[in-house]
Amino acid sequence: MRYDNRLFLLFAVPLLLWIPVICYAEDVCLTEDSARRLVVEITQCRMTDKEIPIYKSTIAELNKQIATDGEISAAKDVTLQEDGKTIDRYKELATYQTQACEEKIAAAKPTFAEGAMKIIGGFVVGAIATAFLLL
Repeated sequence: MRYDNRLFLLFAVPLLLWIPVICYAEDVCLTEDSARRLVVEITQCRMTDKEIPIYKSTIAELNKQIATDGEISAAKDVTLQEDGKTIDRYKELATYQTQACEEKIAAAKPTFAEGAMKIIGGFVVGAIATAFLLL
């Protein structure tokens, strides 16, 4: 009988130790689907880790470009303001030139008295010339 107890213990103890492992296998071990998902996620994380430095350098370059574009925009604003001032100066110059031309035209127009004097002077010169020709 003693031998039977040993045989029983030989099979019962490992069986008793193995039952909790089977019952809680899902909690301790991973199913095949879970393992596949974990492998895919780990692979994606590794790829993302490799892409992070690239993204950081791209962001740094974009920030530099934004700063440069801001400086260019500020310079263009200054140039635009200067161009506006130059246009205003040209408008003033054109106004002064127009006024000067109008004054010259007004000064060049003969008055009524000057016109009458020229006409009378023309008749007088014509009469004198005719008198010399007839004499």
